[in-house]
Amino acid sequence: MNIAIVGLGLIGGSAAKALSGFKDAHVFGIDTNKKTLEKAEADEVIEEGFTSADNILDKMDLTIICVYPEALKDFLNKYKNDFKEGSIVIDMAGVKEYVMKAAKSSGVTKRVNFIGGHPMAGREVGGYDNSLDTLFEGSGFLLVPDEDASDESVETVMQILKHMGFSSIKKTTAEEHDETIAFTSQILHVIAVALSKNDYYYADKAFKGGSFRDYTRIALINESLWSETLMENRKYLLKRIDEFEDEMRIIKQALLDNDKPSLCNILRNDRLLKED
Repeated sequence: MNIAIVGLGLIGGSAAKALSGFKDAHVFGIDTNKKTLEKAEADEVIEEGFTSADNILDKMDLTIICVYPEALKDFLNKYKNDFKEGSIVIDMAGVKEYVMKAAKSSGVTKRVNFIGGHPMAGREVGGYDNSLDTLFEGSGFLLVPDEDASDESVETVMQILKHMGFSSIKKTTAEEHDETIAFTSQILHVIAVALSKNDYYYADKAFKGGSFRDYTRIALINESLWSETLMENRKYLLKRIDEFEDEMRIIKQALLDNDKPSLCNILRNDRLLKED
């Protein structure tokens, strides 16, 4: 199987490394950074690297696109007729309605088996130099197959993902993905960034416990990627922010009213929910 990975950053580089040993896979890299390709070749992560996708995609049985959502849309529009007919194309972007609509409007879904994807793994640092062959081990992967993608192509992708180390693979819809990920990921990054604006964020480390460090670490953010991701999912993210603000107001009111029983009840109910 010939596999092309478009974009050898943190996710793409880790994917290339994790694919090592998968059956008879031949992995190739496509990246505009020639030095990155040279490193990947020297590491024997890819067999060959290319700075352009011209005249390559029609030879690939599987193409994994690991670029930002807007760049992904441009890539699909540019190369929609170049993919090998009947091949599999996966994306790794953190929003799915935007991507699936872009794939459909480009017409590429009529030529290939297009499967949206989102690896629930990452690091605070990016780029190929920070990629790991173990990045995906024990992580989840959200799968959003296009309606025209064959069952066989989905099964093939699931086999590949398991080889890469993903322990939980869930098929979902683009809408469910974006609604849920707005809560389980995106709003957490928003809150972490907001917290970092407070002067106490820079307090002496003696004041900072494990919960502070574990949570605020995600404020070290890739602003180019996350500004795209948050903006493209703003419909659902705004709902999650409104819901969070509502809950904060309830807690704030209990404090304003010096109402310890109400506050205790709020905390107890939250604990009981987590214990269920």
